[in-house]
Amino acid sequence: MKYRNVKQITKDGNFDSKLERNHWHMLKLREFAGEITNLERQVRLRLGVHYDNGREAVLIVDFAYREKGEQVYEDAKGFETAVSKLKRAILRGRGIEVKLI
Repeated sequence: MKYRNVKQITKDGNFDSKLERNHWHMLKLREFAGEITNLERQVRLRLGVHYDNGREAVLIVDFAYREKGEQVYEDAKGFETAVSKLKRAILRGRGIEVKLI
């Protein structure tokens, strides 16, 4: 893998790293306990800008859920790239915060 992460295959699906897999299991427990709702994986967030070929740029976040009525987006990153920083900044400018775990 590009950043030395090890793919994880579980009954819940495939994960790009142990960090992502472990955080998913923790979120599943929180959902079961009723602390969060609407838990999703690999959610596409549209950036509102387009590439030269007309395709819209997106950031795919690892997790999305609702907590205390608020929408939460999280991305598991062991190493943040310049592209991911830029995409998160674009979303922040649109009022969408993506937390890194």
